[in-house]
Amino acid sequence: MPYLLTLHYADGAERTVPVDDGQTVLEAAETHGVPIVSSCQTGVCGTCVARCTAGSYALGTSIGLSEAEKSAGRILTCQTRISSDCAVELDYPLGRNAASIVSGEATVRAVALLSPTSALLTLDTSGLPEPLHFRPGQFAQVKVPGTDLWRSYSFAHAPRDEPTVEFLIRLLPQGVMSSYLRERCQAGDRIAIRGSKGDFHLRDVTRPTVLLAGGTGLSAILAIAEQLVREHCTRPVRLYYGVNRPEELVLLERLQQLRNAHAQFDWQTIVREPTTDWHGAVGRVTDLLESGKLDHDEADFYLCGPPAMVEAAREWMKHRGLHGASIYYEKFVATGSAHAGAPAPRPVRDLKSIRELGRGTAVVIGGSIAGIATAKVLTRFFDKVVVLEKDADHRRMEGRPGAAQGWHLHHLLLAGQRLLESVFPGIIDEMVDAGAFKVDMGEQYRVMIAGSWKKVGHSGIEIVCAGRPLLEWCLRRRLDSEGSVDYSYESEAKDLIYCPSAGAMIGVEVERRGAREIVAAEFVVDAAGKNTPVPAALERAGLEPPEVEEDQIIVSIRPCGTRSARSVPGATRS
Repeated sequence: MPYLLTLHYADGAERTVPVDDGQTVLEAAETHGVPIVSSCQTGVCGTCVARCTAGSYALGTSIGLSEAEKSAGRILTCQTRISSDCAVELDYPLGRNAASIVSGEATVRAVALLSPTSALLTLDTSGLPEPLHFRPGQFAQVKVPGTDLWRSYSFAHAPRDEPTVEFLIRLLPQGVMSSYLRERCQAGDRIAIRGSKGDFHLRDVTRPTVLLAGGTGLSAILAIAEQLVREHCTRPVRLYYGVNRPEELVLLERLQQLRNAHAQFDWQTIVREPTTDWHGAVGRVTDLLESGKLDHDEADFYLCGPPAMVEAAREWMKHRGLHGASIYYEKFVATGSAHAGAPAPRPVRDLKSIRELGRGTAVVIGGSIAGIATAKVLTRFFDKVVVLEKDADHRRMEGRPGAAQGWHLHHLLLAGQRLLESVFPGIIDEMVDAGAFKVDMGEQYRVMIAGSWKKVGHSGIEIVCAGRPLLEWCLRRRLDSEGSVDYSYESEAKDLIYCPSAGAMIGVEVERRGAREIVAAEFVVDAAGKNTPVPAALERAGLEPPEVEEDQIIVSIRPCGTRSARSVPGATRS
């Protein structure tokens, strides 16, 4: 018998769903169309946090929670599996939250095998309990008929005023969905579907747009392109589409229709393994960027396709110093592919040589606001500063998994402004120019301290308000002119290298894209936040962790007056 999961929302709403064996809390809720806010679904970002108030459970890989949060009953719904009937509290209302999921059964209208490696699946969703809404670039999850397996596929078109939806699906040599589509799929089949999901979607367009698609990554990219053409985008739109072999190019007639319908849209294809009758471009998608006529540093990039294509495009941008460009991407990974365990760290035998190698080098673990400011200060004292940041390149004004609540409104208080100005002169004006805004703390907010509301009045104390991506972006680009700073993305600190004879840390063991290495250092700073690996590393070295100091802040703040944070465009996002 399945366990019963009762979800309590902040507006008093309550939903009870059964949880099958092996399902996570999030999977069970979404199966029954009950919304839970989530993002990465890997236990890292912390977006799907909730609190279990009754019952027993296993947390799974919940990296996004601190030990204190776990002790307080906090769980990540994407990782937690219950082992009894449970009650879970969510800190947001049921109605109109960011996770509305429509779940039910659709009907197969058609399946077309477009190439040896791709198929177009068309579903009629009119039988769902409510319309399936999505933003261009998002995906839905489809259950493979006859199995308990779900697969994620991007919508292959812009939103329509009809219940038919299409998915461009990669056909694998051996895959449960691939076999179903090739061998058994027929019009009239019933197929479970839930959606819509995903943070990859079209944003507001203020600059030229570059769309890069690899293989069936064309699905999401085509949806974005259709939306831009439909809206008569006044900025140039360039779509570059790459595959391995010419016969894998599909839906080219749709691309041509978009070109014919809109003068600002253009597209080009490229293949890696040409045949004798292929007369187009040969190479990788990034080769098409070389001949582009756009100012790529002032453009928005959308990438969708295999990890190798996405990484090649990001490296291309990095080597050309395109720090003004915004990049949004979705990597396609074959479902069910094995993830090998992380390799063992490289043996450390000669601590003396590592210590000598690290002379003049400082390492900062964590590249957020504290890490960026620390790195700048350290350039005064060290020849080289290495910043280790676990997230992907975020020299863009966008959210990231390591700052899961980044789009929420942040307040940069007076002390923080003064500190940042001392490190980066003029930075506050840059933030305001980029879209942050100032408010008078006493006049435009109501503040409750110790149970009583404080009198509203002009204080002259101005705080800076913005989403965290804007604040980080303004700070991060200041380091680009620092030749002594090596800001290393996708670099996760795993351990510290301790030299007992010197009584000092002499380096950091780092994992970069599956490989382990040692970064030698004379000085190591921990700016990794609540999920820092440093206390555990100190314990392994037989050292006492630093004493924890906590400030308990019991202040309630809400906007008041005619100019509240809620009335300022772009001030809040959820």
